[in-house]
Amino acid sequence: MTRRSSHVLDASVLAALAALLAASLVAPPTRAETAAASETAAASETAAASETAAASETAAASATAAASTASDSVLAIYDGGAVYPHDFRAAWWMLSPPERPPGDALTSRKTFLRSVVERQLLAAEAHKRVLVLTPAESLSIERTRVQLIQNALFDELTKGLKPPTDADAERFRREKNELAEVRFVTFKDWQRARSWKSKLGFGTPFSDLDAAIAREGAALATADSLRFVAGEQIPDTLADIIWSMHPGQVSDIQSYDDQPTIIMLRTFRSRPVAVTVGENVAVKSELRGRQMARVRERHRAELAAKTGRTFDDANLRILLAAQLKLRPRSDVDSLTGQPVIRANLPLPYIAAADTGRVIARVGASAITIADYLRFWGQVPAFSRPEVREMGSLEGAVDRLALGPALLAEARARGLDNDPMLQSVVDNMREGYAVNHFYDDVFQSRVKVTDAALRKMWSADPAHYNDRATVSPRLLVVDRESLADSLKARLAAGATFIDLVKEYSVDPATSPKLGLAGKVYAGSQDNAELEEGMFGTAVGKIGGVDQVVVGEGDGWVRAYEAATGKDLWQFDTNPKDSVWPKTRNELIATPVIYDNKVYIANGQDPEHGEGVGHAYCIDATKRGDLTKDGLVWHFDKIRRSISTPAIHDGLIYYPDFSGFLHCLDAKTGQELWQHDMFAAIWGSPLVVDGKVYLGDEDGDVVILQAGKEKKVIAEMNMSSSVYSTPVPANGALFIMNRNQLFALAVSSGGATPTQSKASNSQQ
Repeated sequence: MTRRSSHVLDASVLAALAALLAASLVAPPTRAETAAASETAAASETAAASETAAASETAAASATAAASTASDSVLAIYDGGAVYPHDFRAAWWMLSPPERPPGDALTSRKTFLRSVVERQLLAAEAHKRVLVLTPAESLSIERTRVQLIQNALFDELTKGLKPPTDADAERFRREKNELAEVRFVTFKDWQRARSWKSKLGFGTPFSDLDAAIAREGAALATADSLRFVAGEQIPDTLADIIWSMHPGQVSDIQSYDDQPTIIMLRTFRSRPVAVTVGENVAVKSELRGRQMARVRERHRAELAAKTGRTFDDANLRILLAAQLKLRPRSDVDSLTGQPVIRANLPLPYIAAADTGRVIARVGASAITIADYLRFWGQVPAFSRPEVREMGSLEGAVDRLALGPALLAEARARGLDNDPMLQSVVDNMREGYAVNHFYDDVFQSRVKVTDAALRKMWSADPAHYNDRATVSPRLLVVDRESLADSLKARLAAGATFIDLVKEYSVDPATSPKLGLAGKVYAGSQDNAELEEGMFGTAVGKIGGVDQVVVGEGDGWVRAYEAATGKDLWQFDTNPKDSVWPKTRNELIATPVIYDNKVYIANGQDPEHGEGVGHAYCIDATKRGDLTKDGLVWHFDKIRRSISTPAIHDGLIYYPDFSGFLHCLDAKTGQELWQHDMFAAIWGSPLVVDGKVYLGDEDGDVVILQAGKEKKVIAEMNMSSSVYSTPVPANGALFIMNRNQLFALAVSSGGATPTQSKASNSQQ
């Protein structure tokens, strides 16, 4: 029995489907029908007991009153309440399309309406019980509440901002496509800055200011030479000022690095390469973001001054050095040259001895590096800020340093009493209450015993022959070129989980480090994904059911089938191998035989031929078996993508260069090899004492199985044979690129017969 999902129901009205819901989804009861039903219910309850009758009459009166006020807008009435269109729409639109019940529009909504009623009935029962939240649930509610309060404060601070105008958008376009030739003059004190600004405003030439600076030096001011700057090289506030000026104009006094500064604009010139700027809507959105960022920074500075927040620069530099070791969110892949966006930012690695260093103080409170890591560790990786310089690091530290002061200010403004905020918190509590009620009242009644299941299995083993399942990890990216690059990094030794943390854009699997849950064989529309998930070997080795997987980083890994526990791993590449020349990946499926695992490595066929390795591994051992578990290593094989076949103690290993190797399965000694003169993509079939194998030229060879090579026959199938021959129902099925052949011996027993079907006819 699974837990029912909790759908939040609030009073927000969403436009759409009101007519459908009111008219055709559920025929709403008339007032007369409602009253009659209520009277009948009240009468039956009266017959049972007088106290119950009184309660029923009260409920009947409430339901009748609700029907009278809502009229035909009621979708459903149940004991103690009703469902209205706004309740339904609010819950319906919270579901993603895959979560909605199956069926046509009407059937799907009817099914969901029943679940809404069930949920409200459960909620009504849950409210009768005392709710005791778990620590995790309490923490989740508190985090949500604090975030909503802070969001409300920010809305309050920015509600007076004037929206960007078309003129602002035009200035922004100019900023993106022009360079400004400017001089910055930074004065020692504000009084002399105001004096010189007044002189320049009344016509004093700028050369007089230069002469004064030459005489007095830094005691008066420092001035740089005329230089061209781009808008993105200076703070947004200064860029806005410069691109609002006219050539030859001197700005008002600005605070730049907390020092009085005036700017002289000489001219603008076009950039060498024009920059494409989006539509006005997008431009105004970016400008709006700049406005809000300025408000946020100004308020942050005010809070820092108010609370007396200080930083420890030496310890901040230690933390910054660790942050800079992380790869940037926006980058260029070194292998492909393609731009890369890393959605997920990991936490920096900090030595244990450094975690206690104090990076900031607020009054008597100290904030350590450990506090910083703990705070940002609770934030989803894709929501963490990128820290590449001291300013952004200080902002990230202030998120936890100034958080209490921010919350106190919001409460002082009464923002913690907002009805919408309380509604969200109440809905979360109700969801937890329903879950607790469901677990306590329903789940607690379900008793499953291992003994009963074993008895059922022994009585009907076929019942357990379900489809195979796996619990894979997925790394979903938005470009094939990036996928190829990450595949190369896996082969070079990167770990799959680390790449998921950095690159995955899938909201379903990314927070779970790529785990996709249980997946059934045959459930994937993508054939390559299906093959990748189920290209594993499963068998009993040393009395333990093992799942053995050859992975893209060149390692073979084994897991306990019942629990998923790691058992052992084996690196199929020499330690001095280098991708892509000598380090390979694993494409073939491992073979389990006599408590051993057999596997050969290779690369994508598009990478061509190269050095390969075949191994026999003692899979009864545990841990890293690269040395301790090696039974034998055959290094005369080339890259292979084929799964070997084992028969009578002999293993038949094809490689992509076109050679079939026959080895002793116990010793790895090569007994013979056969040259197919073309690349081999498929795997060998051993049946009836014969070895069947196809190649890229379309040839299929039949050899005698055994320690001595003997070619029995060869035939050409007219185009490439990439697959493995399959025997069934007295025939041998072989498929080339566009045809399927069924080969069988004629009834006379001597002449083979053949039929074929094109792919379009199968």
